[in-house]
Formats: sequence, structure tokens, C-alpha cells
Amino acid sequence: MKIYAKQIAPEFQDPTSIYVNFDFENLGIVVTGNDCMLDINKNIVERAKEAYDNIEEDSAIFNKKGESLSEEQISILRKSAQENRFEDFLVDYLSAYFSEEYEQYRINGCCQREWNYAYMPKRIADAYYLRLTEAVYFNTGIELEILELEGDEEIDDPSQIEDGYRDYFVGDNLENEIKERYGENCEVTIWMFDD
Repeated sequence: MKIYAKQIAPEFQDPTSIYVNFDFENLGIVVTGNDCMLDINKNIVERAKEAYDNIEEDSAIFNKKGESLSEEQISILRKSAQENRFEDFLVDYLSAYFSEEYEQYRINGCCQREWNYAYMPKRIADAYYLRLTEAVYFNTGIELEILELEGDEEIDDPSQIEDGYRDYFVGDNLENEIKERYGENCEVTIWMFDD
């Protein structure tokens, strides 16, 4: 199989195709912290803020399954709220809410004010998921129009890719990422957008 791909002009790129398949909620990824940017999984952040503000009261705090947190977990959250700012408390809250260890990471877009904090489980907190979160959130990936051809047919000009479909990529090695999705044995030709 031959894969021909041309980059969509950056101003027309749309990461929503990958956003639909990249389920922040089920992965347990939360993005918040910069008041100029949107929150992802805002409902969880709001519950955490409510717990942070009311931690000294005897109100119950629940995990994702709807079960009350243990006294030990609540004690850890109380101590965290007393000693930390909200961003650090949120790591402890998410660890209790999702019942696994969390960490905070800074993600960045292309402009100075494009930054935020991503909170994710340690089990998936690798370079790929950080890059994927950043790319989907800030649209810093590369969207390509893809045309798959079988047999001897070839094209030599990106304008010939008319009936392709769009796909969004975020890795550092575009050709390898295409081969991972479409097959290791495919031949890949890529035309990048040129002003």
C-alpha cells in the first residue's frame, strides 16, 4: 500500500478528530490552572475546589465510583489543603478520586500565554501522552489529508490528493507515526504545507 499525505494549512487544522478518540475523562486526564484557557474535565476540578474550600467541614468526599473516601484519605487531603496551594492539593485529590497516583505537568502551546497544567496518572505519564495532551489541547500537532493507493498507481503532486481523508498526528517522527497507524510495510510520501 502507498500512503500519500499533504499537510493541511496550520490555520485550518482541527484536532477534534483525535479529541473524539482521545478520551480525557476515561484516561483520567485533567487540564486546568491558566485562567485564560479552558479546563478539561472541569466538573472534577470544581469538585476538587469545593473539597479544598470545605475540607475542615465533615462533608463526605467521594471517589469516581461514588464511594466515600476513607478517613485516612480525607486526613491526607486535609493536611494537603492546609499545607499547599490548590494546584498541589489537586494532585492529592485526583489520586484519591481516581484511586491511583497522579502527577502534575506543565504543557505549552506556541505563544507565551499558551500554557496550562495537565494532571495525569503516573501509569500513562510518558512523553507520548504528554505530547498528545499538549497537541490536542493547543492544536500543535499536524493534520494531514491522506490518500491510500494500492497497486502501481502513483501521484507526484500534492494537488492530486483530492478525495483523501483527514488524520491528526502528534509524534516527533511523522513517517513512523503514519506507519504505526496504516501498516509498517506501506510506502509513505508526505508534502508539508509551504507558505
